[in-house]
Amino acid sequence: MFSPCEYTTAALPTSYNSLARARIRVVLPLTSNPNGVQAWKIVIPASQSVPNPRVHEGYEWIYVLSGRMRLIIGDHDRVVEVGEVVEFDTTEPHWFGSTGDGPAEILSLFSRPGERMRTAPEQRTHASH
Repeated sequence: MFSPCEYTTAALPTSYNSLARARIRVVLPLTSNPNGVQAWKIVIPASQSVPNPRVHEGYEWIYVLSGRMRLIIGDHDRVVEVGEVVEFDTTEPHWFGSTGDGPAEILSLFSRPGERMRTAPEQRTHASH
């Protein structure tokens, strides 16, 4: 993935959509710990719709905030809609981008090999008597 120090928010305009219209992928680091789970907000412009699969160590979880995202993992090609989440092993050839219909905004959580995300167990509520 990317290192938080590779990006700066100082030159970013107030509208991510203006960057997306300008065909620029915006990657905003939300965490600064390079050794743990890394979180990113990514705005993918509509122009980034040509697949270029890659492979690297780790595990990724992606949630679509707005728009529609195209995801290719191995031979599987699908569209991920607003409110949907996907997770995958990044040692599989993968690529994510726009469907070409418009920009997509996503949250990405990336972890090192063997550090798969997990759902917290459901909490039990106790009725007071």
